Amino acid sequence: MLRFSGLVRAYVRAGVLACLVGGLALGAACGASANPVFPPGSRVGITPPVGMAPDAVGARFQDGRNGATLTVLELPGPAYEQIERGLFAANEPNVTLIKRESFGFDAGLGYLAQVEVKTGGKTLRKWVLLGRAVAGEPTALVTFDVPSEAAAAYPEAKIRETLASVTFRPAPVEEQLNLMPMKLSDLAGFRVVRVHPTLGVLLTDGPKDQSPEQPTLLLSFGTQTASNPSDRQSIARDMLRNFGLPELRIQTTETIRLRNQPVIEVRAEAKDPPSGTELRVVQWMRFSEGGFMRIIAAAPKQDWDAAFPRFRAVRDGIQPR
Repeated sequence: MLRFSGLVRAYVRAGVLACLVGGLALGAACGASANPVFPPGSRVGITPPVGMAPDAVGARFQDGRNGATLTVLELPGPAYEQIERGLFAANEPNVTLIKRESFGFDAGLGYLAQVEVKTGGKTLRKWVLLGRAVAGEPTALVTFDVPSEAAAAYPEAKIRETLASVTFRPAPVEEQLNLMPMKLSDLAGFRVVRVHPTLGVLLTDGPKDQSPEQPTLLLSFGTQTASNPSDRQSIARDMLRNFGLPELRIQTTETIRLRNQPVIEVRAEAKDPPSGTELRVVQWMRFSEGGFMRIIAAAPKQDWDAAFPRFRAVRDGIQPR
């Protein structure tokens, strides 16, 4: 069974640090829309206050005149509990907790923390909202940063009103796929379960989002490189072993060529303990100077002969943008 949550650990660590001790950011100011604004590909939107404009990425709104910023992040599901623990952990250096409380809004419920951050000789008041939809997903991490000298422009009532405007929408799958660094030209009949522009895309064929009884494919990207070609096979095997598939047994490792580029193919078998499902697994990895692209695909043994050509169709349909 392939778990998208296995890719979120570094993302969570970076998110907690950025939300607790992130510094000031400046940008150009303009009028704000009265309707929720959704960062590209995100299921989480917010109505920013007048005077805040989105940055080029769209996940941060900035008030260049007053130096205030509003950041909206959609979190992978498993990240919620990890960041929740961080909100209730001991304070970081130069961070003073002002208040922690439950915070309800029209679209969901969460926790709100107010902290004071001293950085670079400046004092920053930060509001951190960790919220989730009533149904449990999606989840959001929203931060509102106001320098002490801009407190009059952003009274607490205005900040609370902004945070209470957090809302959710169904996953904009096509929009999310367009943010991927590579284009998937052939989904081979698979259904998109979840997309993150850097963590990857999870595909499956069946009614459940994650099940060892369904063919599943995960495409992801990473920064690890292998400058020495002789190291690539051992790195690929180690990464598959560390992925977390239960009772994994590697069968073969070889270098194949796709579009005249070397790709490491590792085939393995695994077993899902709760269901007892015997799985066959393939991993394809292509290394470059900037990192790697990886596909991990798995299917029950009895479905492997039908699933494997479809896995290859997805692989062969990946194209640069």
